Amino acid sequence: MGETKFRKKMYKSGKFWVAAGMTALTVGVVGAQRVGLPVFTDGLQEASAATVTSPLTIDQVTDADTQAGASRTVNWNGSSAWNNSDVTGLGTYNGSTWTADRTYGGQSKDPAGATYVKLVANGASTAGYLYLTRQFDATKTFTITGYLHPNVKDADTWMTRDYSDWTGLLLTPTDPNKVASSYDFGSKGGGGLGIEGMKNAFALGVDFHKNSDKNDPAEGPFAALRTTNSSGTLTATQGLQNNVAGTATYTDGYNLTNWNTTIKYTLTWNPTGGPNGGPSIKATMTPTGTRNSEKTSWTVDTAAGKVTLPSVSALTFGLNAINGQNKNDQFASIDSVSGTMATGTTTVNYVDTSGKVIKTATSFIGSVGETVGITGLSSDASTADYTFGAPTIRGYKASSATNSVKISQTASANVITIKYTALPF
Repeated sequence: MGETKFRKKMYKSGKFWVAAGMTALTVGVVGAQRVGLPVFTDGLQEASAATVTSPLTIDQVTDADTQAGASRTVNWNGSSAWNNSDVTGLGTYNGSTWTADRTYGGQSKDPAGATYVKLVANGASTAGYLYLTRQFDATKTFTITGYLHPNVKDADTWMTRDYSDWTGLLLTPTDPNKVASSYDFGSKGGGGLGIEGMKNAFALGVDFHKNSDKNDPAEGPFAALRTTNSSGTLTATQGLQNNVAGTATYTDGYNLTNWNTTIKYTLTWNPTGGPNGGPSIKATMTPTGTRNSEKTSWTVDTAAGKVTLPSVSALTFGLNAINGQNKNDQFASIDSVSGTMATGTTTVNYVDTSGKVIKTATSFIGSVGETVGITGLSSDASTADYTFGAPTIRGYKASSATNSVKISQTASANVITIKYTALPF
């Protein structure tokens, strides 16, 4: 299946803006420091780039965010979440590779005013993802709210069995830009909920179709929290525990055909609360209307249910929908995000033109998903989140640097190399 990604290109205060740095003739490159607005703020505004120069060089950096004056703790509204998100897709639709649609139908809004993304259209064997480009630090609490809308644009009817395969939220340790490519859609289809094969992942949402081979507990549509184990296999669902309300990981005892198709979700991750002090999830799904005296909401509480969840250090959040042979439009949105962003470590190498090490490598941390480059040397420095100068090395002049690194969880993939040319005696 094909995969595509669409990155929103716009000036926004979800990034720091940089301009060209200054180059000293024979003593190296002076670092550039970003300005103005904090990286993670609420109510983001479009902004123009500004130039501030600084003597800070990459070997002086131990924490890119802290040393740029930014906090990794975020409190985003829908607009901020939109500006710090991206979309991707799997499969083909009308002969073209499918990706989720951020502009369909003039960008319709959810009841809280956030913009819906069209995750899938009415084409078979397609999947769409909307995901945050930063990861959560899973050793700290975080909360996300928004809406699922398994229906056509601006319509609100009652949910039906086999409307699609799945719509919901996903949490996965996978790096943000690898969310879709990590899912084996060809073999897992809709039954894998977009997470099967990913180790220690979570899915919360509406399952429209019963897949007995996936241990689905009932005919759809039903709500469920599903997890994968350390091998990436979907674990069995869990029903009501000892008749205690709120302990089932699926809508035990009723389906959702009496819910309408505009559903608010709230999910809170807690690094404690579970068995043996492990992590826990409390999530609620609430439709804007019901019929036939149906329950008006459903809450899953893994702490109350004593459900053991896998411990992870970082999680990517996304919304996804999957059409198998059951195919229809589905939309979703993010209204608010609060939590702390996860970090990755980047190594910086300093070599001469033959590759010989001329300065001991240094390292720094930064938020997963950020891009960091070297001012005046990285060819894509003007689009990086941060740039810093190349340090002075006696007898050499900085001559080139690799492209900006996009920080991931995988330290071995996070490498910047700066090359230096020897100066004549």
